[in-house]
Amino acid sequence: MGHAGREGLRALRILYFSLGDTVHDRRFLQRIADFGYEVWSLQLSDAGRARRDERTSGATSGAAPRASWPKGAPIVKGPEDVPSLLPAFRDVLADVRPAVLHAGPTQSCGYLAALSEFHPFLLMSWGS
Repeated sequence: MGHAGREGLRALRILYFSLGDTVHDRRFLQRIADFGYEVWSLQLSDAGRARRDERTSGATSGAAPRASWPKGAPIVKGPEDVPSLLPAFRDVLADVRPAVLHAGPTQSCGYLAALSEFHPFLLMSWGS
């Protein structure tokens, strides 16, 4: 891809939605950021937890600003709770305004991302 084409991609905002903030997630996010993409991170494990809004404080998950769930988002204790997060997840999407939604694992984050009907949507299944 030529230089001009790559410059156009640099403005691309990606929301990376995963279970938690592991070393593997941080390394992956760093590689995406190294290419110049604007990448945001959202963790399913943070849903329903009392946290300050880190979007304005500049707190990051490695190379990525960390999006926060809105107040009142339910806590997810099991797979049956994932759909209850749909309104809160749509609020996060409206706040971050990603060009691409990248989510996984399939059974939780990927499922919620699919329910949101956001496009374009990239589903990634971690594991071996």
